[in-house]
Amino acid sequence: MNAASVLARAEAAGVRFVLDAGRVRMTSDRPPPPDVVTDLRQHRDDVAHLLALREAVADPGEHDGAEAVALAAHHAAAAHPHAYKPTDPDPLRDGLLAAAMRRPPAWADNLAEPSRGSVCASCAGRRWWGDRLGWRCATCHPRPRDYRPSGRWREVQT
Repeated sequence: MNAASVLARAEAAGVRFVLDAGRVRMTSDRPPPPDVVTDLRQHRDDVAHLLALREAVADPGEHDGAEAVALAAHHAAAAHPHAYKPTDPDPLRDGLLAAAMRRPPAWADNLAEPSRGSVCASCAGRRWWGDRLGWRCATCHPRPRDYRPSGRWREVQT
């Protein structure tokens, strides 16, 4: 639990806060629940910091005051223990990348050379050969030994 959530719980329980010379004063119509008081004591300095931020942006002419308070509470909050890191495995990203790199075993566009990392959708091969008629997976469609193309042909390893 962080200071912002403790403060929100206390205010929901009817506790009002006043910052007086750097000290937090609490008032309430009825005693707050003991767990709220315990949490407030645990996060005393952070709650005082949030209240000071609130007071600093409480200028009635300031139209962004509520946003500034929300931002302060957000940045004061502890980081989520399972926050996303770009180095973490991401099944969606990795699956989309793998799908984007799959090529059919053969295609007729001779200008669409297989890009680096391309794999055959049938055999996962990475060797391709192509001529003026298109590109083919070298494993699924091996080039015949006696093949003499009328034009140039070439082989690519991805």
